[in-house]
Amino acid sequence: MSLTLSTIRQAIRAQLEANIAREVNIDVDGEGKPAPVIRLELAPSDPIDYWVTFGSSGISAVRFELIVDPAGVDQSAVRRLDDFLGVGTGNGSSVLDAVYVDPTFGGVLTAGTVCNLLAYDAVNVSATFALEVHVVKQGAEA
Repeated sequence: MSLTLSTIRQAIRAQLEANIAREVNIDVDGEGKPAPVIRLELAPSDPIDYWVTFGSSGISAVRFELIVDPAGVDQSAVRRLDDFLGVGTGNGSSVLDAVYVDPTFGGVLTAGTVCNLLAYDAVNVSATFALEVHVVKQGAEA
């Protein structure tokens, strides 16, 4: 394995697409897809910790934000956003459940994925999850 951001982004896209039943665009690399959309962006502060553990096969942490825009600012948009923010059995729209279906995202990452709600914007009807993933990097020099 290696820390290759494009590979990580595509693994996250594939898992979200496979596990969110609601019609939503998944934009992991700045394609500019329209709402309803879940956008993946590197966290604006401290996005990559290359040396969580040292050594040629150490662990790195990559911090992303998942921004959920359900399209619109009316009552139906609030209900769609509520579905994305829900969790548990019977909610096929849950972003959190989609992330935790496989915390390794198909073996691309090591265990240790963490996803938490970071912000909720009631005015613009959107929400942001903090997503931290961990990857073992092979052959990296510390």
